[in-house]
Amino acid sequence: MKKAIYYLLMIQLMLSACLKNEESFDSFMADWESLQIYQNVCPSVTDAVEYPEPWIPEIWNTFEISGETINAMSTCGLLETWLNHPAYNNSWSPYCTHCSDMSRPAFLSFNMGVSRNEVSSEFFKRRDCVPVLAFKYLTFIKAKSKPSGRQRCFEFLLASDMSMSVSNEMEKIQFMAMALEKMKYEKKEVNGACHIMVAIMLSCNYAPFVEEIGPKIEDSNFGYTFRNLEAGIYYSGFQDYHAKIIIEYAKQFLNEKNK
Repeated sequence: MKKAIYYLLMIQLMLSACLKNEESFDSFMADWESLQIYQNVCPSVTDAVEYPEPWIPEIWNTFEISGETINAMSTCGLLETWLNHPAYNNSWSPYCTHCSDMSRPAFLSFNMGVSRNEVSSEFFKRRDCVPVLAFKYLTFIKAKSKPSGRQRCFEFLLASDMSMSVSNEMEKIQFMAMALEKMKYEKKEVNGACHIMVAIMLSCNYAPFVEEIGPKIEDSNFGYTFRNLEAGIYYSGFQDYHAKIIIEYAKQFLNEKNK
């Protein structure tokens, strides 16, 4: 009897948490009505490539996706194909955890990989790539997805040079709102969302950030980071301390641009 009561209480708590998540997301979407057009961009994806398992050297050295397949895929299918790649689904993607050189430019390397990859290159040629990115980020936020290599790779993709080059200012403002919303509940995995916010402010040439923080930004084996020029401290990726600074500038950017 006691076990039954315990399980009922657990179910009730889980349902209550889900309801609060839904209410929080609904409130966010109500505040940002312009995002509602993205909610059903990819209702289902049926043409994404399935990768063979196990993903071993004998397979990855020879596996290819034909140009015909890439060109025939939907934009939603292209994004899923890129995200589903086994290399992007390990627990530490897209960071280089085995690099002894902390200053290895991981974000630069990532950007180069995106520009050279046939799937991501085709994705960013599509006129509807930005709505598909917005849809995917909203799904992560709505689900309050747990940190994963897949999610980190997506946030790096959203912050990439190619993403910034195809997004107009209004779309960047929307992505900034999404990144800030994600940071309300994600307190540990701050690196990906911080990269999005930094990329937006740099690409929009947001003067307060570019002038005051820009000179301190360097690339490390976990992507962008701050160098403490006064103390000579070198970090790897964005830390909690950096996130607080970035968020303040991001909020200021959003308030000024969304007037």
